[in-house]
Amino acid sequence: MNFIGHYYHALEQKGRIAIPSVFRGKFDNKAIITRGLEECLFVFSEDIWKQTVGEVPIHPFGKKIDREWTRLVTHNAQESNFDSQGRILITDHLIKFAKLEKNCVVAGSINYLEIWDRDIYHAYMDNLETKAEETTERKYTKL
Repeated sequence: MNFIGHYYHALEQKGRIAIPSVFRGKFDNKAIITRGLEECLFVFSEDIWKQTVGEVPIHPFGKKIDREWTRLVTHNAQESNFDSQGRILITDHLIKFAKLEKNCVVAGSINYLEIWDRDIYHAYMDNLETKAEETTERKYTKL
């Protein structure tokens, strides 16, 4: 997919947010939105969603970790179609989870998008920048 970069958008009162046009072309008019990690939302195309949830065994009830992961990801997921202005609708419980206010960031994370409250995003990224070398070394030491 190669979603990269970040863009600033406003969350509208009705829970809609415009997805940048550079990202929209990589969706088939529908997105799957779910809770993410570090207080953001994850937004998947249908294809990537199917690949992601398809990694769960056919009988996910056999192992507790599979049940827990399935619950975290799917119980909070929603499908949202793009409207004519390229906006998707985010449900109230996901807005609350991610603490989204009016000012948001839509960021590409290679094969999915993240939606953050702007202040939380910048605080997180500022902290991440302070340990960029350490993070990079840890990542490439494991390879």
